[in-house]
Amino acid sequence: MDKNKLIQKPKLLFAWGNPYIFTNTILPMLTELAENFSLYVIIPNYFMPPVLEKSLEELKTNGVIQSFWIAPNFCNIFKHHQYLNSHLKTWKNLDFDILVSATEIEIMFRYLSKLALRPSAKRIIFMAQLGYLLENEKLAKALLQIPVEKADVEPTQVFKRNLKTRFQERNSLGSFFFWFLKTAINRTVLLPIQRASKKWEFFANYSLLPVVYSGINLKRSKNDTITQIGSGSADLYVFCDQLEAAAHLALWKQGKAVVINQPSSHSCRCDQGKNKKSLLVPLAGFFGLNKLPDSTLDALLRDITTSANELETKEIHLRPHPREYGKWAEHLKTNLEINGFFVKLIGSEIPLRDIACDYIGVASCATSALRDIRVACSHTVIIGFSHMSRSLNVPPLILGESLGIGWILEDGSYDPNIFKQKKFVPPKRRSFPQVLLKL
Repeated sequence: MDKNKLIQKPKLLFAWGNPYIFTNTILPMLTELAENFSLYVIIPNYFMPPVLEKSLEELKTNGVIQSFWIAPNFCNIFKHHQYLNSHLKTWKNLDFDILVSATEIEIMFRYLSKLALRPSAKRIIFMAQLGYLLENEKLAKALLQIPVEKADVEPTQVFKRNLKTRFQERNSLGSFFFWFLKTAINRTVLLPIQRASKKWEFFANYSLLPVVYSGINLKRSKNDTITQIGSGSADLYVFCDQLEAAAHLALWKQGKAVVINQPSSHSCRCDQGKNKKSLLVPLAGFFGLNKLPDSTLDALLRDITTSANELETKEIHLRPHPREYGKWAEHLKTNLEINGFFVKLIGSEIPLRDIACDYIGVASCATSALRDIRVACSHTVIIGFSHMSRSLNVPPLILGESLGIGWILEDGSYDPNIFKQKKFVPPKRRSFPQVLLKL
């Protein structure tokens, strides 16, 4: 008998709360990881890509993963807690050696870490997507010791300018008054109700239901809330950006972190002879809207038109976010067509890494899609829109190092060189499987 078969592989559990990020980042590396680990997966039924469950079934059949569980959507907090607690005994008996998650504030991670894992098991947080800490630019700059520029205008001037913009967008006093009344009702009535609802949901999720089901409190700290990934108590934090890692460690003043390449690095399949003609525009930032405000639409049309013209294409593919439920993509499509472009709405079922090399360029606001496509394809041109990124920085701080991404400035100006196709070579960093092997 092969002696290697007598050696039991460490048991590695992925408890991942975001199925489509899991599909894009973790799923492609499972076969490689299976060479050295016995793999298990827990994932909630939350905007589940159709390909994911089928892929997990195939991986289980082929022996790549040992088992997987699909928990109820965590938006249904009662079913979610009930399911997790009903499986805790099974998971505890499996005696996992390593737990990997995208955040330690998720209910799944909290239950598993406190009630299913032995103290010596490794708890690892892998931040494969954009984090929240760098979005708080004032705090992030303080942590990274980046000088904070004094605002050019006072807050009262900003308020008056925004009010004037809203009036201009509505073209009439009656329309403006209706908007003002609606906004006042939202802020004085609906917003307090929403906040009270969120407080109740938070209390039920982290205190009430855990105490009822398991007798424990899954309380969160201030840093948990600020970062949305944790407070530095996990055994290891894995980032894909140097600035993100530095900011989190400066905030926590504890913890261990490593920086690796994005999981899709080195997956470029470009055929240099292929005639790539289309511009891809991943859409993000306006969940639930059916129509964009005029000023936002104008800026978006300007920057997309600039990108298409510089790349000499008339074909544009708009890709709504996987969680988008508004109709503003159709609104944008109609206006681009009026401007003479051939526009197609595409679905988000196929991972970005699998379509990155099909496009001459990719253009959008500050979204993780830009980072994902940059490392997936070495040749396509990646353009970011500063006006849409709600940031005083260029590049926006939320994208960290922003490697290999060119930017159109808020006023529409840009360096023409950002549209020149250059091969992107990512930094020489370890991969996630290599990091796990060193534990």
